[in-house]
Amino acid sequence: TAVSRDVQIPANLSDILEALLEGPTAAESRFGLQSFLTGAKTRVMATVVGGIATVDFTANPVQVVGPDQTLAIAQVVYTATQQPGVTGVVFQIAGQRIEVPTAGGVQVPGPVDRASYLPQAPLP
Repeated sequence: TAVSRDVQIPANLSDILEALLEGPTAAESRFGLQSFLTGAKTRVMATVVGGIATVDFTANPVQVVGPDQTLAIAQVVYTATQQPGVTGVVFQIAGQRIEVPTAGGVQVPGPVDRASYLPQAPLP
């Protein structure tokens, strides 16, 4: 489910993704919304070159495996590609590029995009 967040203006992609890592509010949780990302102590630095966002987390924010891991990665991809000029995402942890699962069940080094996660697309 797509959810809006207030971020300080001017916001960059790093700020937006850090807001995502904060997870659902108490009210959203009561309505059943959840996140498979944890940002308690995780910071993110995002840069965009040629439409591809490199998202570098200080620690792995994905604390689940299997289908929930794919949902967590899709959350980041859909959030990043919602921003103007971002068409794909490459993931890093502490500066090291990592492979991520796609909806098709394969691990790829990226970049990944919305088409990689169509079954996980937010509901309109």
